[in-house]
Amino acid sequence: MNIQIQLPGVRLGPVEADGVIQGKGLYRVSNIVDLTNLSSVETGWPYGVHDRAKFICRSSSVWALRMSVTTAIGRRVWHIKDRPVLADATGPFGSPISDSTRTQIVEGVTEVLTVIYAPAGALDAALEVAAEKQAARLCAFSGASGTRTCIIG
Repeated sequence: MNIQIQLPGVRLGPVEADGVIQGKGLYRVSNIVDLTNLSSVETGWPYGVHDRAKFICRSSSVWALRMSVTTAIGRRVWHIKDRPVLADATGPFGSPISDSTRTQIVEGVTEVLTVIYAPAGALDAALEVAAEKQAARLCAFSGASGTRTCIIG
């Protein structure tokens, strides 16, 4: 199914703005990734979406001090030294800049984690609206069910 969504007055976020301004548009991956990119464009905040089955449950936000590079989606090398990353016992899997190939969304995924990297000054109410809108879109356009949202940090 090909869904075209036009949102008048949407601000482009820094993540997607460069490609759109250069005439590249938003690249298409899957409904899950496309809906996540739409939400990121709408809020202007970086989002990450990960295959929940591919990482160990107890993840945390850390600064990558010892590890300097890893493999990222669409890139050969992901420079993460001295940058904030999400990591589990296996290593980094996401950041506001890029996500790892290890947890990327591929066909057949059954459980996802969406991370919204909202700026420190963002109001909780705005973040709740963004999270609920993302959850509703995933239910409406990708068949998600049993969604939960929470604010951490």
